[in-house]
Amino acid sequence: MDVLYVVWLARTAHELNREPRQKAPLRVPTAVAAVAATVLLLMVVGPEDPPHLTYTWQSDQLLDCWARWKPPRVADVPPHERDRAYLCSVSKPDRQVSDQELLGKGRDACTRFAAGEPVKARPALLALLCPEVIERKHPDLLLSSAQIEQQQAEKENIEREQFAREARKEDALCRDPWPALRTRFQATASYYDWDAQPYGIRDPESDTEEDSEVIWNAESVDTLATSGQLALIFTPSQDWATCVTAKALRSAPPPLRRKGWDKVAEADIVSESGHLVMQTLSASKVRFPNLARSGPGIYRLRLYTRPGVDLILIYPAKRAA
Repeated sequence: MDVLYVVWLARTAHELNREPRQKAPLRVPTAVAAVAATVLLLMVVGPEDPPHLTYTWQSDQLLDCWARWKPPRVADVPPHERDRAYLCSVSKPDRQVSDQELLGKGRDACTRFAAGEPVKARPALLALLCPEVIERKHPDLLLSSAQIEQQQAEKENIEREQFAREARKEDALCRDPWPALRTRFQATASYYDWDAQPYGIRDPESDTEEDSEVIWNAESVDTLATSGQLALIFTPSQDWATCVTAKALRSAPPPLRRKGWDKVAEADIVSESGHLVMQTLSASKVRFPNLARSGPGIYRLRLYTRPGVDLILIYPAKRAA
């Protein structure tokens, strides 16, 4: 308008200083009048909506907004993007509120939070606008995701170490239930049945998924269940540790001796690769040897069990002639 006004004054002065050949009424240029009228009309009508920043939730960048139900950690957001992260976390599509108003309310909440007044906004959100204020009461909110993960990993490591120490104590309490039957290929470890799951023996170089399905789909499952190259033992109790001893023999052991045992069961297992391994039982990572001492073939498993004690003997099965 100022420019148009100056142009109009200059044009008028020029015409006033010129000697006209004939008298004519003073006329305002048609183009200038049309532009002035249009500008005046726009001034009267005003903007249709309140102003919004270019990265408002109403823009095409909605898909790039942070998830509203989980505000980002301030340490993970570059300083120049924190206003946008805040807006994307608090904006709602069903409410026509300008970005400036949302930012103003957020910064007002920061001021009241600093003064110790109660605020409805979550500190994790306000940390995007005033991290130095939130840090005084919630320093953990200024940690990055990497720092949080590191803390969690350290906590889990401490728990694992504690669990391993307890497992070593349990292992030390376990004894070989048949010391007279000695072999270099044996081991003893404690096992806790935390999830009511059995422990197993399998050929590690074969796919035993099918064998597992056969066992679990059976109408009834006994103390010792085998299928192909997998054996599952269902004896542990959740109330105490079970001491498990496995012994690999080159020939059949002495005949069954049931005295001192609640149950004795036998079944065959196959090893195509010449390896049979016991799953890791104890958190102390006691390693069991290869239980298939005679290479590939069919092996016989004999399980002796009583509360808190399992003894497993593995030896080559007799083949039919």
